[in-house]
Amino acid sequence: MDDKSVFLHFTSGAQQLFYQFQNWLDKLMDGESNPGKQSHLSKLEGGVAKIAALYQLVDAICDLPSVETRAVNLGSGEEVISTQPGTLKGTVYIDEQHFQMGWELVRYLVAHMHRVYDSKLEGVEYLKVRLVEHLRDGSIRDGMTAREILLKGWAGLSKKVTCADSIQGALEELVPLGWVRPIPIKPGTASPGRPTIRWEVNPAVRQMNEGS
Repeated sequence: MDDKSVFLHFTSGAQQLFYQFQNWLDKLMDGESNPGKQSHLSKLEGGVAKIAALYQLVDAICDLPSVETRAVNLGSGEEVISTQPGTLKGTVYIDEQHFQMGWELVRYLVAHMHRVYDSKLEGVEYLKVRLVEHLRDGSIRDGMTAREILLKGWAGLSKKVTCADSIQGALEELVPLGWVRPIPIKPGTASPGRPTIRWEVNPAVRQMNEGS
């Protein structure tokens, strides 16, 4: 292809799919609390169009008829026949099939994005992210202890990967961020030894869950 020889446009069906993709992407971004992931996701709106265009161009070039050229070898006088690929010019329309292929690749890349970003979270930071997920979906309720959360066996918060003390430390770091607060122990009710801390979820988090 010569430079600027091709103009790319969506078909009407692909344009409708693009609007659906925008809505899908907006929901992903609205539900994402990690600023790095949000920044990454924000680049995918233009990315999906470019990916779909590349898929369409590959197939368009593969479908071009070959061009046969003839030349004469001046030394031997023999006729030389060679076959060259055709040249793509004009308008190429990105159809629904190729846009859907681009969208599927983006889904695959988003899944890998989560793995890459989550692999960088270590220790208490990783636990805080996991806890926030369960605070947002309402599965952590008022009055739960770190040990009760541990026994739920949730991914990243189970006995296989952590302990109650680590979860307790992560909860304590979520206090100044406004997610939870320890429930005060009433005088005379504490048992001997280390007191068991129960946690109260910020009511604003519950309202967020009810509104979603």
